[in-house]
Parts: sequence; C-alpha cells; structure tokens
Amino acid sequence: MIDTQTVHFEWQELRMDDLFNIVRGGSPRPIDKFLTDDPEGLNWILISDAQDGSKFITSTKKRIRREGIKKTRMVHAGTFLLTNSMSFGRPYVLQISGCIHDGWLALTPKSDQLSTNFFYHLLSSPLVYGELSSKAVGAVVKNLNIAAVSKLVVRVPPLDEQKRIAAVLDKAEALRRQRQESLDLTEKLLQSVFLEMFGDPVTNPKGWNTVELSKLGTLDRGVSKHRPRNAPELLGGKYPLIQTGDVSNAGLYITDYKQTYSDVGYKQSKMWPKGTLCITIAANIAQTGILQFDACFPDSVVGFKPHRGVSNSIYVHFLFGFLQAILEKNAPQAAQKNINLAILRSLRIPLPPIDIQDRFEKLVSDTMVVLHDQKKALKISGEFFNSLQQRAFRGELDLSRLVLDAEATEPEPKPDEIPVPEQPPKALGRATGSASFKVRSRRFIPTKSEEARLKVLDAQLERGEPIDWSPDYFRFRLLGRQAEPFRAGDILQQAATVFNEETLPKRDELVKQMLGMMEGVGEVMLSGALLKQRFDTERHEIRLELLP
Repeated sequence: MIDTQTVHFEWQELRMDDLFNIVRGGSPRPIDKFLTDDPEGLNWILISDAQDGSKFITSTKKRIRREGIKKTRMVHAGTFLLTNSMSFGRPYVLQISGCIHDGWLALTPKSDQLSTNFFYHLLSSPLVYGELSSKAVGAVVKNLNIAAVSKLVVRVPPLDEQKRIAAVLDKAEALRRQRQESLDLTEKLLQSVFLEMFGDPVTNPKGWNTVELSKLGTLDRGVSKHRPRNAPELLGGKYPLIQTGDVSNAGLYITDYKQTYSDVGYKQSKMWPKGTLCITIAANIAQTGILQFDACFPDSVVGFKPHRGVSNSIYVHFLFGFLQAILEKNAPQAAQKNINLAILRSLRIPLPPIDIQDRFEKLVSDTMVVLHDQKKALKISGEFFNSLQQRAFRGELDLSRLVLDAEATEPEPKPDEIPVPEQPPKALGRATGSASFKVRSRRFIPTKSEEARLKVLDAQLERGEPIDWSPDYFRFRLLGRQAEPFRAGDILQQAATVFNEETLPKRDELVKQMLGMMEGVGEVMLSGALLKQRFDTERHEIRLELLP
C-alpha cells in the first residue's frame, strides 16, 4: 500500500478502476496478413513507436487493414498506454488514434477532473512502479494484468493541485532532460569534429594513406587461462577485472569496474597498464574504451597500445565509432558474434599525420572537463527530481500559492503552430539557407544594449565588410539562429566568411567556445529548445538539429 501518512486531507484514496476504464489490447493473427502500406489503414501502435524519454506517442511505423479492427482494440488521443510486459509499467500518452496489441493496457479517464500530466508523472514514479512490480506476475519476464492495475490504490488531490504538481514536475523533468541532452550533444559533437578533421574513415574523402591497424600500435588479446572463467577461487581479490560489458558501457574512458581477481585469478591472467585502449571482440563487437587504471581482462577483449609518434588511443577510439557497425555486420557468428585478432590487425584504416591526431586529442581532453561538469550537474538534477517527485506524491509540498500559468492549463502547440523566427546573418558572398528556427533559450537572446551593438555589426556586414571577431555576434547571430539541420562545420565555415581572418580564433579554440556557449542551456530557460544530433547514414555525417 502506498504511504498515506503525510498526504493532505483534501486528497482522496481511490482505486485505479475508479479513475480509469482499463482494457487490454488485442492482435489479429497472423499479424503479417493484416499489415498494410495503405495510407487509409489504421495506425498499429507498437512499443518501438515510443521514443526514448518521451511521454507521447505521436506516430506509428506500421498500419493494419481496417478489417483487423474486430480482433484488436481501437484507442484515441488522450488515452494512457501502459506497457504490460518486458519493460512493464512504463506509461505513454497517445496523441494519435490507432490500434493496440496485447502488449499494452489502455487507460481512459472517467472524469474531466483528472490531469493528464499529473497522472503521467504519478504512473512514472518509483512510488507507483514499486506497487505495480509487486503485483506483476512471471518469473523471467514480469507481466501486468488488468486486475493488478485496477486494484492499485493511489492518492489523488483536487484538479488544481494536480495541475500545480504537474507544472512543478514538468519544469524539474525538463531541467533533467535538457541537461542529459546537453551532455549527449557535447559527446556527439566530438564525432562531428572528428569528421571535420579526418573525414569519414569508411570512405576516406581526405585521401589519407591507409595502413593496417597493427602499424599504429600493438594489439594483443587479454588472458584468462582457467576454465570456467568465473570459478569462485579466481574472483574477489584486489586486482581490477574488466569485462566486455564494462567496455561497452564506458564511453571514452573506463573509470570503474564491477569484478576483481584474487591472487589465483591474477596469476592466470595479465595486467594491462592505464591508458590501454580496450577493444571488445565478442558479444558487443568492436566497442572501445580507454583504461583509467591498471586492470586485467579476458581474451574476449583486445588491448591496443599506440606506437609513439604514429598514433594515439583517442584517435583510434573515435575511429572505431565509425567502423563498429561494419565490423559487427561482417563478424563470423557461431553461438555469438566475434572477431579475431587477425581481423583486427589486418584492418586497413586511414592514418592522418600525428600532429593532427594530437590536436584532436587535446580538444577531446579539454572537452572532457566540460563533460565532467555536465555529468555532475545531471546527477544533481536527477537526485533533485526524484526527491521532489516523492515529496509531491506524498503530499509534502505546499503549492497552494503557486499561480498556474498558461503552460500548465493550455495544450502544447503543434509543430506547425510554432512561429518561424529570423534568418541567421548572411555570409559574405553566399546566400543563406531557407526557413530557420531560433534557439529559444535566454542564453541566445541579447539584452537591449547587446542588441544595439549587434546592429552596428549587422550594418557593417550589409556593406559587404567583414567584422572583427566578436563572441557575442557568434553566439547571438550565428549559433543562436542556425538553420535546421546543420553541422558543426557549417557554423565554422559561416564564421570564416563573417569575421576577419586575422581576428578569428583557431578552429580548435572556436569549437571549445561553441561548446561552452551551448553547455547548460537547459538551466537558463526550462522550456527553451536544445540542439540534438543524429548520424545521417546516407551522407555519413553528424547532423545537428533543433529540438522543437
């Protein structure tokens, strides 16, 4: 039972089936015979249609023929969908109509006195998840049924209080989400810079000499001679043990470990020094990470140590980020995919000059300082959100004096209702792109005095004269008004046409300044837009886009 000791007296204790009509989806079978490409078909809503971190389902990848409706369940916009298997209990809000299979439970409000945002947060909370988890059935895969959800007892405040709680949690969640997106952007921007400096290693457009990977450094497999590898006497000592999962989940640097070797385990293995690039060759193919401590690893991981003056581990790490999909696709497969040491050693890769590699390494090292701060801020915002959420649903927050604004009472605008702002400034000697979206954070909105100075520089550019370097002009006129989508290189090229070459910072310094300007945008205006990135598989490049 959910704790009720601190809940305000206005709150009511109600079962979920007092609040919602709860039904299960269904599926016409065999489903392949009902799938269709006909635009008049019905949306077929799958769990994969829910985007990570989103509370809304806005579109589907598949449709079914209308005659299948007799064996499924039709649901409409505003309905809650609750996953009832696998990642059970995860709620989503429908913004479309469609049909659902039996992997969903549909919850339709019985009253207009229920706030969609409030119940989204409530159903997403650990408080409710713990209750649902205790009622789920199944040993390996837990499943929810209608009865379990129907009997769940929740505390519900009056509608205005629901809206106040939802408004506060929306803001806190936006801060957490935008800090995560800012972190993701900074990490992915490094991939974009890699492409600018080295080109796509798959197609090698810059024409670097290609050599076998073995020419860049030494590659050797880890050692684990004893079988079985997880024998109790091998584990539990003082020697760090890295597994393929530790590498796959690490990112650039491997900073922690989950297992250790005993003296017995250490004697049948090998210790690798800090700075070794670990490359997985089984299960998760060609994932990489750089050791930040001395460690052992089994023969499912290869250690790479670069030759001084030829290469560095950071270049090779980012290189594998582009080659990983190719290696995995072509990996021999028995019980599980794997590649061998010979394949790695003979892999031909571009070898740019070491001075360019070292410049990239320096840029990455500087950026990691920003990433460290971002990760710390993300952890703090996550802890704050969790604490705020728990207190809100226990009735411990006094929000009676919180004035609800339009955001808490009006629906979110559709994409075609969002106004299109100004264009970025014209680059000298070239036309600007088509319609653009402004980054709607106060960090990218100049004050009146700043705007006055910017207009002086605008006038100079209108006369066809480049201007001296101005961080404010770069921030407000270039970065803050980029057309969607854009690449890091687009901004750098535009800067080169706007500013005098003698005053323009070097490329590495300019990228650092750009990262600094975008870092922490979510702290400034919770409802502001952020940049996101995706890899364009057709063009083989990182694309920067503005979040709506």
